[in-house]
Amino acid sequence: MGISQPAKSTSRAPRALWLAWSGVWCIATAPRRRGKTVGARLNAYNRLDVPHDVAVPSDDKKRGFKQSVKVTIEDKEGQKHTLRLPLPYRPKGEMFAVAETFQGGSRLQLICEDGKRRMGRIPGKLRRRMWGRENDLLIIVPWSFQDSKADVKFRYTATQSANLKRQDLIPEILDIY
Repeated sequence: MGISQPAKSTSRAPRALWLAWSGVWCIATAPRRRGKTVGARLNAYNRLDVPHDVAVPSDDKKRGFKQSVKVTIEDKEGQKHTLRLPLPYRPKGEMFAVAETFQGGSRLQLICEDGKRRMGRIPGKLRRRMWGRENDLLIIVPWSFQDSKADVKFRYTATQSANLKRQDLIPEILDIY
């Protein structure tokens, strides 16, 4: 019989961590290796200053469409279809805009619903998915530090734009449909 060595601790006991970027003590549940907590999973629910029975809202999620409208369309045969279309989320500063000209390099000139002309930028994650034309209806977010520029969040198809027009959801200044 050989001498048995003590097993290495890979327990998932909670450890307290200080997150410098948020200034909060958090609980990390992860195995410890060589004195370091590895692979810690941290979120709003493991914060030490928040009771665990209270639900904490998270604003860090990817943009989910917080506001949408149901549009009912009737076919030629008389069948009704219901579509759900996203609308601009006003608390985050989103608004409607129309693409005036495309300038290349994922840049475009916009006419916004507040009456201003802005240079729009299609972000990298949407570049290959979003192909547009002039007079497309868009959802944009103006930059907080430079009001003459904006990011494009969503592009409506021609059918979706016509349905929004039928519901009177497009502002008068952008009413080209």
